[in-house]
Amino acid sequence: MFSWLKQTRPLTADFGSMTDRGGREENQDHFFPAVDEGDIRPVFVVADGLGGHGLGRTAARLASELMGRRLSRLDSCTPDAFKEVVAETHRAIVNYEKDERSDQDMKTTCVFLALREGRAYWGSVGDSRLYMFRDGRVLRRTKDHSVVQLLVDTGEIAEAEAKHHPDRNKVYQVLGGSEEPRPFLQVEGEEYREGDAFLLCSDGFWEFFDEDAFGEILLREKEMPARELLERVFKRVRESAGERGPNFDNLTAQLIKVMQS
Repeated sequence: MFSWLKQTRPLTADFGSMTDRGGREENQDHFFPAVDEGDIRPVFVVADGLGGHGLGRTAARLASELMGRRLSRLDSCTPDAFKEVVAETHRAIVNYEKDERSDQDMKTTCVFLALREGRAYWGSVGDSRLYMFRDGRVLRRTKDHSVVQLLVDTGEIAEAEAKHHPDRNKVYQVLGGSEEPRPFLQVEGEEYREGDAFLLCSDGFWEFFDEDAFGEILLREKEMPARELLERVFKRVRESAGERGPNFDNLTAQLIKVMQS
């Protein structure tokens, strides 16, 4: 838990992070924890790697750690500044793959959240998501760079069908690879207040995540620490994923609750 701007806005961000390899042989997800050290600002990142022979895991680690460090030291919250952080992270993954002389694809999706002076900024590439909850409801949610999201946008399928569509894992924007990513960015800054909550997660998690049920828990358990609340929800998600079959995807989530300090 850490607080900031104590003199003008006595709010505290309580957070918890969890990851699980699920039914896979390795965990290709990675997250960047928030820090509170001097002038370093609170930042959260979740990345979901794509690629065999450990390269997906490496891509996710590079993305989360590099993006987390750069964002935590970002002085200016402008569209160009955020775009440059994303581009720099993409180039680092591409260069690492070249240095390794690998013929395997080394890519990752990612989602980030940066908290600055009472406003929240976020961005995503691929289908890792951010949810912003207020009063028990989803106030904001990132839009996936996926084939299924395009089908939803064009009205070919309903939003409720997206989670379990056979093409749900096909993404067209990633960090790494031959094409420069075009991130989804919320760069105007969403004002946050006491009681708001942010959830960052990989697609393995949100596929079995019940937004409505989670919103009810947030309202009912307002004083519950973020880590404890996340553990409860994480257990439900893992059980639901396991019921689908033994080879379910990696699960990763970070929960940030805004509270009075």
